[in-house]
Amino acid sequence: MRPDSEYDFEPVPGLPQNLPQGERMLWQGSPDWMGTARRIYHVPAVAIYFGILVAWRITAGIHDGLDLPTVIESCAWLVGIGSIAVGLLLGLAWGTARSTIFTITDQRLVMRYGMALPLALNLPFSKIDGAAFKPHADGSGDISVTLTADNKLSYLMLWPFARPWHLVRTQPMLRSIPEPRAVAELLSAALKAQALGYPAPQPLIGIRVVPTASIGARSSTNNHGVAAAT
Repeated sequence: MRPDSEYDFEPVPGLPQNLPQGERMLWQGSPDWMGTARRIYHVPAVAIYFGILVAWRITAGIHDGLDLPTVIESCAWLVGIGSIAVGLLLGLAWGTARSTIFTITDQRLVMRYGMALPLALNLPFSKIDGAAFKPHADGSGDISVTLTADNKLSYLMLWPFARPWHLVRTQPMLRSIPEPRAVAELLSAALKAQALGYPAPQPLIGIRVVPTASIGARSSTNNHGVAAAT
């Protein structure tokens, strides 16, 4: 069985059906799995938590007069549990990134995600009110999408690709994607072209863009543009 055989039903990877005639794919991408581990599953925080527990137990043991081998032996179960927890979270991060594909066409944004139960969220540009862009130090970035007022989505259904803490008006989010600035600019151009009747931008293929270090404060747009965010 091929590794991606669970998605054999897709006529095009990441899409539940072929695009209508005349619609063009502009970009496809998946989350960076290490960024997913850091920002969705919080692997560093979990590792630090168990590290603090181990350090506290060693300190307490030495303070109580125990010899070092005994102290280390008493910490073995904590190290084991912490290693298992971190390993499981890393596995979830890898599986999440592997099973997720974001697609931008000249008319819509499509998000395919879900390990056990694949879901496909279809967002025509007419339902998108604005978006915000946030780069990360590792070169990846997030693009969150604000929907029009008459379109509401379940936060739980979207997780982990919902903008954190926006529970009332849920915002879909392309998380930890590579080349985020180029993708944000492409989405902005595609949204404006569709709204104003301009020709769609050219597909983003084989382009590497390094995010600019100087980024303004978080903001969002309501004129079908993508604004930079910190």
